[in-house]
Amino acid sequence: MSLKKRIVFFFLVMTFGFSATLELGFQETKNFPIKGIVKYFVIDHSDYTEIEQQPNMLVVTGLKPGRSKIIVFTEIKEDERIIKTKTLYSVLVNPVKIVTYDKTNVDYSGNVFYSNINLGYGHSRSRSQFAQHNWDATYMYYKFDSQGDTPWGYMTNRLYIKNKADYQGVYRFTTKLQNSYGIFTIGDQYFTDKSNMIFPAQPLQGLSYDGVLNNLDIMLFYGNNNFGQWAAGMEREQRNSDLFMFGGINYNIDKNSYIGVNFNNYAGSLLFKTILSNQMDLYGEMGIDKSSDLAREVKLTYSNKKDLNAKISYHNYDENFYIPIGVVDYRGYLGWQYNANYNPNYYLSFKLDGENYVKSISKLGFDNYRNNAQLYFKGEEYNLVLPDISLDYNESRGKSENNYNYKQSQYVFRLKKKIYDIDSWFKYIPLTYTNISNSAQDYNKNSIVLGGKVPLLKNMYYQGEYSWENYDMATAADYAEYVYNSFFYVHSVEVLSTRLYLDGFFQYITRYNNNLRERYDNTYFSFGVNYHPNPDGHLRLSSYRKIIDEPDVYQRSRILDELRVEYSQNFNYTINFGKGRTQLTGMVFMDENYNGELDENEHGIAEIPVKLSNGEISTTNKFGVYRFKDVPANKYSLDIIEGDKKIMFTDEYPKYVQLNSQQNRVIVNFGVIMTNRIYGYAYADDNGNGVKDSGENTVYENVRIIIGDTIIKTNKDGYYEYLIQGAGGSDDVQIDFSSIPVFHKLVGQRKFSKVGVGRYDFIIEKSSARPFADDYLEIQSIDKMDGTQYKITGKIIKPVLSVYMNNQKIGVEDGVFTAVIPKNGDKIKIKVFTRDKSFFVKYFSY
Repeated sequence: MSLKKRIVFFFLVMTFGFSATLELGFQETKNFPIKGIVKYFVIDHSDYTEIEQQPNMLVVTGLKPGRSKIIVFTEIKEDERIIKTKTLYSVLVNPVKIVTYDKTNVDYSGNVFYSNINLGYGHSRSRSQFAQHNWDATYMYYKFDSQGDTPWGYMTNRLYIKNKADYQGVYRFTTKLQNSYGIFTIGDQYFTDKSNMIFPAQPLQGLSYDGVLNNLDIMLFYGNNNFGQWAAGMEREQRNSDLFMFGGINYNIDKNSYIGVNFNNYAGSLLFKTILSNQMDLYGEMGIDKSSDLAREVKLTYSNKKDLNAKISYHNYDENFYIPIGVVDYRGYLGWQYNANYNPNYYLSFKLDGENYVKSISKLGFDNYRNNAQLYFKGEEYNLVLPDISLDYNESRGKSENNYNYKQSQYVFRLKKKIYDIDSWFKYIPLTYTNISNSAQDYNKNSIVLGGKVPLLKNMYYQGEYSWENYDMATAADYAEYVYNSFFYVHSVEVLSTRLYLDGFFQYITRYNNNLRERYDNTYFSFGVNYHPNPDGHLRLSSYRKIIDEPDVYQRSRILDELRVEYSQNFNYTINFGKGRTQLTGMVFMDENYNGELDENEHGIAEIPVKLSNGEISTTNKFGVYRFKDVPANKYSLDIIEGDKKIMFTDEYPKYVQLNSQQNRVIVNFGVIMTNRIYGYAYADDNGNGVKDSGENTVYENVRIIIGDTIIKTNKDGYYEYLIQGAGGSDDVQIDFSSIPVFHKLVGQRKFSKVGVGRYDFIIEKSSARPFADDYLEIQSIDKMDGTQYKITGKIIKPVLSVYMNNQKIGVEDGVFTAVIPKNGDKIKIKVFTRDKSFFVKYFSY
């Protein structure tokens, strides 16, 4: 792209940005009928959405165009019952109303850009008696990176210049702007994981857009052609006048399924992804190029979200189908690939992978397969006495019509054990090679490897490995090779608190063949000096020497020397845009391996409300991402609002974050595990609305809740919880009357029949006196005298023969009694003998 075109593009971007103090957005207001009190709601698109509850109506303002889903959770009190409802509203919003959002009141003053400048110089020299290894080279480079928030979004910049051209040219630059409309990029860029058929996977230079509009995922690129078929020249300077474009548009049917189209100048494809079950995904893509050659891919992925993941894929490409540079060359490929991982527990894992295919290129056929299996037992984690054990099996077959035809199989048995501070290992590797075309080239190879790593001083180690390889040849003489690898390295040792650090290594590898009587020696030496003139600066001087001493027949012997000087400095600079903002965002994700980190195969969870300590609530979108915009500098906590599912956190919770004027975008993720639950509170409903409000702090501990055959006690917060499999619906939830504290009574519902997952509260209120024993007596007060006795006062309501408390007879005078009785657990037992010669026993907790 010419300089003039770049300037025009940058001017357009800046003009659009500076005019965007009024941000355009679609707006539609919808009313939804409701009953009861809205506890919380979940909405697909939360940007600029305002919710207002009116009598029997929920008013939602700011809905985006397209089809939205709104789930409203309400509670209503009828008689003594609390009825919970969940209502799903599906609404189609047409893009007919446009509203502008004035962003001139957002403070961007003193916005900080985080930056780094990196300078480097290097010289290398190679000397050998062979001409191809004699050369001298010098290089220099300059690199500048910066990133920060602007009124138009988050901007990232990179400029890289060097004095010697390679396939990426002598310079690279990138400016990227990310905002609510998507990601806009100008300059050098990379595209991966888009499409093996259509998109290149190497540096490009041009303009691109990647974003989401309603249910559409859109990616477009237009720029210089650093892109072509395999075996074509890759140097940008040779084809920089050839402009081209490629892109893709996917329509999201739901959060797990989509259909789409990909295209470039030379080919196009149709693709889809869908969910076959909660554990299985199906992906397919079919491409066609200008010459009507076809490409087909189908991938089936399985995951039980716990310990088993598997994938199988089918590829069928015509021999002359146009393949972009940088991706796997599947031209003429017809076959299958598979892999699987099974991790039943933390110390055992099993892996499989392989492929089976035929391939035809220029009328030359190939027929290959490979299969790999690994069993890994982490013995030291299971029991400190045991070693780590792994067993690998690899087999492969290669066949070319006029070149080779062989089979090979190999086992690798490994033992690894840490003895005190010394890592030691042993390997046994038998291999069988069969040449189907010429059995005279068959051989068996057996290898034994012994190794260890020994700490010498702080950050200083020695590692050695000895290998014995025995070759059993079919026709030629048998022989053995011995390999010794000695490795000594130092990692970041500070010199006398001078901010001067040393690192380096020395490696010597020697291989001896007892048949040819030949020795092969390789020596490597590196030494580095690191100096930090300030906390953000780093100066590094390093040298490297490589000595290769091999028999002349290989023509590889040489001496290579390198010297490098590099300096890196982090710094911040401030740009006054006039106004600025801070964004707090992150993902709530299902942490399958419980490590508290967002790993590659873990996915976000939609419809989870995240609450900021200032009262704002953001609900995660279909990707599990929440976002708070324009958050002022302050200290905050982040909490998740639990619903019918129990959320267990795999890292620190709640999250705390300190925002200041130099932080423009802060990411806080939540790793969670979710389980269905039945839960609730035993509490006093002070305002009588049938709902436990934030100000109602009178709760009751040790109240027994009976769920099916299970008895659960409320905790100090009056809370109980019962985790269940599935959706429930088979058990009753009820309160044990005898566990209600003395001088209290149940005023709400006693029993909820055949309940599913959800919240079920029990409301208790104080009573001035509590009758016991069928109204024969009344307890008026209970005092704890010490840790072993209670003092109980009361009166007789109806005539009785005698009263016992905790098996001690109570004296009654003029219908009134005062008794001091021994403590017996957390219960008081009352036994009353009536004048009709009957008796009964009652218990209550205190």
